[in-house]
Amino acid sequence: METNTTLAQVARLDADPADTHMVFGDARLTVKQAERLCWGLGSFRNPAAPLSKVLHHIGYYTLPTKVVNRMDAYRPKKIDPHRWARIRAFVEDSVATTAPQTIGATRTLLQTVAHYVQWAVFVQQFPLDGNVIWAKPIIDRYVTSEFLHLSEGTRRNYRSYLDRVRAAVRPQENDYQYTPQNRKSSVAPYTPAEIDEYREWAAFQTTPLKKDRAMMVMVFCTGAGLRVTELGALTHAHITRTDAGYQVEVIRGSFPRLVPLLAEWDEWLEVILERRPVGPALWGNANRTDGKNLVSSFTQYTEGQHPRADRLRNTWIVTHLINRVPIADLFYAAGVRKMEHLGRLIQHIPPLDAVDYQTIFRGEVTE
Repeated sequence: METNTTLAQVARLDADPADTHMVFGDARLTVKQAERLCWGLGSFRNPAAPLSKVLHHIGYYTLPTKVVNRMDAYRPKKIDPHRWARIRAFVEDSVATTAPQTIGATRTLLQTVAHYVQWAVFVQQFPLDGNVIWAKPIIDRYVTSEFLHLSEGTRRNYRSYLDRVRAAVRPQENDYQYTPQNRKSSVAPYTPAEIDEYREWAAFQTTPLKKDRAMMVMVFCTGAGLRVTELGALTHAHITRTDAGYQVEVIRGSFPRLVPLLAEWDEWLEVILERRPVGPALWGNANRTDGKNLVSSFTQYTEGQHPRADRLRNTWIVTHLINRVPIADLFYAAGVRKMEHLGRLIQHIPPLDAVDYQTIFRGEVTE
């Protein structure tokens, strides 16, 4: 049963007698009931609360046992326990309004909503008020924030999950239009001028460790196309020098491989190897166990406008596409079997001039 329909059906139960005349297409009672739910977020656990009658009818107290157990057991690993204690009831009530029926849906909603509410309350300093937290402009600010360091697909998923809750408790807010998610900008490589700016960003960090890590982000993501999850395991032993230049041995993940470093980053790599201790990981001790957050958890505390690691990797890919590196070799060096964004990356490659175009397609290219 859809949440809005349910709210409309139970509106009579908790509405004033004069308000119980319902007309097809008139959502005023649904909105009124949703406003009461929004106001009561965080108090649903109390069966004696004024909303008890309504909550029984929308199924809050009859959610599947497995769903209730999952909600009771959920403890977000990346949210401080004291912060979680403050927002937990609000998060659980917000998720409950969507009436999840499976453990998977419950887990996904809890994770998304918990981190969103934590951001809204403790980063943005908004009050723990459903009318504020579940306003469309606040959701929009969150999913478009550069500090999330998420792919556009993930941002769209987050927005969908959060808007599902918003629709249950604030159905009246339909005029606001979310910021469109630009697929092209999410994968666009950086221009040479932007790379120069990020070189300065790395060079002017305020502590030696921050400077080293910022340089590593630039060297290994832009110079060797490494994923964030592959960066944290590198040591001196994984960097080799041949007559042709430096190579980076990738050992973490499903695609172990050797990646030649772009020559323009040799000098920076040499500085890193000189500065970082031999033996431990070049990155040093990470504060997070999840490798996907290795760079984002670092860059959010750096000085100045920082780059996105995924776009640095795409810059490396486009550089080799422009240099006409054979696609099979590029896939090997990138550690992929297929490249979902290849079509959009190709748009950033300048076309050949007429002579080279003719020569290549006639098979007359010489070594």
